[in-house]
Amino acid sequence: MAKEKLFHISTGNRKMNVGFLIWNLPTTKTCIGRTPMCEKICYAKKAERFRKDTVPSRERNLDFVQNNPDWIDLLCAEIEKLSRKKKFKGFFRLHESGDFFSQGYLDGWKEISRRFPDIKFLAFTKSFILDFRDLPKNFQVVFSVMPDTVGPIPKGRRAYAGDCDYNTEQTVECSGLCDGCGICWDLNRFGLDVHFHLH
Repeated sequence: MAKEKLFHISTGNRKMNVGFLIWNLPTTKTCIGRTPMCEKICYAKKAERFRKDTVPSRERNLDFVQNNPDWIDLLCAEIEKLSRKKKFKGFFRLHESGDFFSQGYLDGWKEISRRFPDIKFLAFTKSFILDFRDLPKNFQVVFSVMPDTVGPIPKGRRAYAGDCDYNTEQTVECSGLCDGCGICWDLNRFGLDVHFHLH
């Protein structure tokens, strides 16, 4: 019988082809900055309803980072292995599901991204109460804004969802095709925000 892995890093989804690494956590319980609206329409919950292996995988990842003091080193070893594969494109997406649930967890990802300066890390977050200063240049954090978001919102690039008030001149519309775009990984460099239609 095969030994169950301590954690799971995905290598693609419907928007991101094989070659993108993805790290997920459970919805809701890790989303400390969630709003009533985002909890109601949460896109990440759909996979939890329709795929029976999704919730256990995300729960296992959460248990791993909460209860393993060596989680940073172990994740780095796996990232190193996966990054050597020919199909790897150099992009790592954090939290297609879930969010930064504590400062220690966020700081862990700061450290991981520092160890891999040639990989571009991307995370959208509503955990505005955490300290996002001192992010490595290869770690793009985007602050998610819903129509019912109540500030203050940290200084930085923003992702607006649905009917939000935003500056259209500095905001790009999401095409929904990460493979052919990739601009979200470089919003800081371009000085842009992004707008998503609710789905």
